[in-house]
Amino acid sequence: MEQEKTTEALIRNTRIGDVYQVKQAIHQSELSIVYKARQTETGELKLIKEFFPQQLARRKADHLTVGCGPAFAEKFRELLCVFAQEAIILKKLSHPQIVGYTDYIEANGTAYLVTEFCRGLTLEHYLQQEDVTRAQPELLSIAGGVVGALKYVHDQGIIHRDVKPGNIMIDEGGGVKLIDFGSAIPYGNPGKQLIFTSSGYSPLEFYSETSRQEPVSDIYSLAATLYYIFAGKAPLDVRQRLFEDNLAAVRSYNHRRISAPFDKLIHWGLAMSPEKRCRSLGWFAMALRWESLLTAGKRRDRQL
Repeated sequence: MEQEKTTEALIRNTRIGDVYQVKQAIHQSELSIVYKARQTETGELKLIKEFFPQQLARRKADHLTVGCGPAFAEKFRELLCVFAQEAIILKKLSHPQIVGYTDYIEANGTAYLVTEFCRGLTLEHYLQQEDVTRAQPELLSIAGGVVGALKYVHDQGIIHRDVKPGNIMIDEGGGVKLIDFGSAIPYGNPGKQLIFTSSGYSPLEFYSETSRQEPVSDIYSLAATLYYIFAGKAPLDVRQRLFEDNLAAVRSYNHRRISAPFDKLIHWGLAMSPEKRCRSLGWFAMALRWESLLTAGKRRDRQL
């Protein structure tokens, strides 16, 4: 995983729950700090996500405990419940293409989610590597892995709500792992939802606390990710398409390397209205199999 500069991070060799030892901070978001760590007994590498909402929390003088002023205490507890929900959801999931749950610890005024350490690069960085051209069969295989992982998540009654290239890990062998379930919720849940969005990848319904959010919402994000894979750039953000929808065809960017029907399917998945959007991952699985057959046929023709 890529390392990023962080602030307020735990120092090297800090122990969490006498079970894990922090090696280095690798990422900081608005709500958490992520560390590469080692399980002290086995030596196995792990990923630890520490709940640390930047606008509410401060590290105390012991460089370990997390504190929060009385004015922010209620909001802190609310966000901590959301953080704990990620652990509850991940604990339910067991799939080779989904990051594996290890542990959840509440200590030091905060909480820590421990998962497997996924080696490799995010899909975003994987496709941005200089002087590397990814073959079409490789891209189709990655896309198929994402569809398979997402289907499993939906089958468990969960929507991910943040499918994007930055939340998909690619290992050295081209294997796929769907990561970061921090926005995930059981679908069909009544009541308000916290707003978490990613420009270019979130459907319009994710910009509302009270909208109906279902697997079809993830399908928008999946279609946006496929757009990125095959066009080389993210689609226009949904808010830019409200009054004039100028979303370009994928084939206009990739020299027609995908078929016209597959391009149309991606656009169907990117429909702004959930009622007009493709509602089945089966269409994408079938289209990817068809694209693989077409690609293999073209390769055979070139060899003749």
